[in-house]
Amino acid sequence: MGKHLFLVHSQIVYLITCQIIQDKSLKEEECILLLERGFVPPAGNNIRTVSVPAGLLTKQRIWTGFRLGETKRIIQEYDRLLEKEMGESFYFYTPQTGTDPANIIISHPHCYRYFIVEEGIGSYRRENIHYFRGYRWIALQVFKRLFPRIYTVKEYFVTVSHPKFAGCIGISEKVFPYLDRQCVQVLRSPFRKISLDEIPEAIIVLDYIQGFKRLSTTDYLELLRQLDAFFSTHCHYKELGFKFHPTHYLKHPEFVEDVRKLFQHFNQERPYLYREIAPEISLENIAFSYAPDFYGLFSSSLVYARIAGSNIYGLNILFGKISPAYRNIWEGLKSMHDFQEEELRLNEG
Repeated sequence: MGKHLFLVHSQIVYLITCQIIQDKSLKEEECILLLERGFVPPAGNNIRTVSVPAGLLTKQRIWTGFRLGETKRIIQEYDRLLEKEMGESFYFYTPQTGTDPANIIISHPHCYRYFIVEEGIGSYRRENIHYFRGYRWIALQVFKRLFPRIYTVKEYFVTVSHPKFAGCIGISEKVFPYLDRQCVQVLRSPFRKISLDEIPEAIIVLDYIQGFKRLSTTDYLELLRQLDAFFSTHCHYKELGFKFHPTHYLKHPEFVEDVRKLFQHFNQERPYLYREIAPEISLENIAFSYAPDFYGLFSSSLVYARIAGSNIYGLNILFGKISPAYRNIWEGLKSMHDFQEEELRLNEG
């Protein structure tokens, strides 16, 4: 049947990957996790892991424009990794088809078929994202011929027209709503019970606001101050957790340090305690195991925490009052996802 290569960059993708292996009765020795964004599997992982080529962890693009020699060199690094780790025909599992690594791997001669794996909010958009329209579509046809390794399936978030496409895999009947249901396989629940030494009664999910250029760390820190003030007068939590987005550690260490200092200050002023949740601990599994309350903006962790049994409290209206730029962003996000609007309705009181 060949080997199975899974592109994994988050806890939810890791959990779904493990469920795929279980539901499909795949042999663990035939599976490899290709880790991105500095993702660290939890303790006890038995599946072989490899990381993307050194120096590429923080790069969103492999394409380097007119520096074609550099682009070729990076592609060759991926090819060497694939030859070394796979060495034969393999199945590939990726959260989407719009990224450079996905295109490089799918276009590799040894890639036999590819599956799209649910990864979060993006998998619940009302419509498939079309990255190339108008004159860009014409340009894409040229790029596909000149640079097929980069553009072979890049036209959509989920490209289903390529002959190697084998289907989509998710954990909800609502996933990939724009696709024929025959293309989508729904797994059993991927969440697992875990044990923690310190059990949080509430968790703050630190959203990746750096993905929006108009948003500032200063405004986000003010959001956290106002949230803490709310806790001090309205809630009776004694243990609270907070967790960074994986990319914060890789690309925004200054943000990590600013937020840590703020929570350290809160710990000195309040009768309750904030603790940082380590990257390798799944928020989804915490929700499934202990059902703490969750607070955040647009993170997909909130969606899955709701599915797993936690109460969700959105901070979007509050942040919109602090940051007019975010108010417009949130309206746009709500208009794109029926699932998000249903699951992340704000407690406006």
